[in-house]
Parts: sequence; C-alpha cells; structure tokens
Amino acid sequence: MDKDFLLPIRTRLIRNGDLIAQELQSTINTHRRWIAISKRSENSKHMPFEWLYKMYDFEFDKIVIETRDEYTDKNIINERIYYFKDEEELRNALSERGMDLSKFTYPWKCDYPL
Repeated sequence: MDKDFLLPIRTRLIRNGDLIAQELQSTINTHRRWIAISKRSENSKHMPFEWLYKMYDFEFDKIVIETRDEYTDKNIINERIYYFKDEEELRNALSERGMDLSKFTYPWKCDYPL
C-alpha cells in the first residue's frame, strides 16, 4: 500500500472519530458499493470495547439509488461489517484488500447513501 490517508481525512477519522468513505467496484454491474470506516465513540455503551474501528462494506441496487431519495436497511445488499482493535489492524486489513487509502474521502463527496 503506497498511499496513505490524505491528512484532512485521517484527522477526520483518527482525531475526530468521524466517518470516512470510498466508493468501490461493485460485485455486479447493477449495484453500487461503498466502504465506510468509523471510530468507536469513547462514550459508546452499546458496543464492546474490544474494537476501536469499524469497517462497513455494502452495496445498493443502482435502481434504488437512482429512484429514491431515502434508503432503509432493507435496501442494503451484500452487507459486511468488520471490527479492528487499533489503527494498525485496520491498515493491515485495508492493505490485504488492495485498497488505496488516499481515495477515502468525506461521505458526501462519494455519494455515500447512509
């Protein structure tokens, strides 16, 4: 993995704990796929403390994206959620998937639907 997160994006995730996202190649032509990464809130009481970062990988049917203004969990296809205990584990997982960290951006810049 040659490229790193862009500094404002890394700051958004690591320091602020805000969501970052990237649109990826979908599994089939009729879908759109995104991956999002978030950091667990220190005040979170709903999730175990064994993880710090969550990676959410999912797809939507293109028809749903093009014809609706709002989406629900029922519209999600091929949902996968991964948890990582630290930044190193997260980076290793992204590297294993061949992901370019420099392509992560703000959710609104990649049409992130959720």
